[in-house]
Amino acid sequence: MAKSKNNYIFPNVMANAMSRMTPKLQMESSMMSMFFMMIGLILTCIYSMFYLDIELWFKIVVVINGFFGIIFMFSYLASTFQSYKTYCDVQDMQKEQEINLLKTTLKGGNNQNAKTIRRS
Repeated sequence: MAKSKNNYIFPNVMANAMSRMTPKLQMESSMMSMFFMMIGLILTCIYSMFYLDIELWFKIVVVINGFFGIIFMFSYLASTFQSYKTYCDVQDMQKEQEINLLKTTLKGGNNQNAKTIRRS
């Protein structure tokens, strides 16, 4: 098997699998996993508050840690969602440009524009 370029610390098999992943799929999976991590943190905080026999000071630490953990995870989730929306908008605009270019070339339009857009 050929050595993958820029595989960093990952084995070649894993680097090849990760290189096939599209940015859209990566952002969708990031958002889904962060959402479930937030749910898990909330459930863990609730469980440790009501069902574990721990000192009051530790319960307070768990609540504070859980609260700020949720804020941190939500900020990551919101910024990833904004990046995802921007990425999808750009992809849609590129598809529209390609469709318009094909329509123009099929109608016998300016071939110079077609060459310029294909290069960029």
